[in-house]
Amino acid sequence: MSAEERERQAQARKKGQEQERHEYWELLIEGARDGHEKTRLLFDQRQENLYRRLEELERNIRDEIREQGRTTRIWLALLTVSVLILILIFVSLWF
Repeated sequence: MSAEERERQAQARKKGQEQERHEYWELLIEGARDGHEKTRLLFDQRQENLYRRLEELERNIRDEIREQGRTTRIWLALLTVSVLILILIFVSLWF
């Protein structure tokens, strides 16, 4: 084999190795981009789920506060009526 032939083969191997390295890095970069995109989508989905859960909790708390307010008003009304009845009883016994 002549020196020129060996030189051409060496250059062809070198070019092939560079091409393989280039393809490897392209695949690696593409995989990293895909991974980043999937991670971003997962993050967005989790964030959306958290916002939905937060809104649900807020709605539940509002409902609970409303129910507690209703119960408190009922007890206050009963207490007021009881105090008025006691006052009427004491006034009627006093006179």
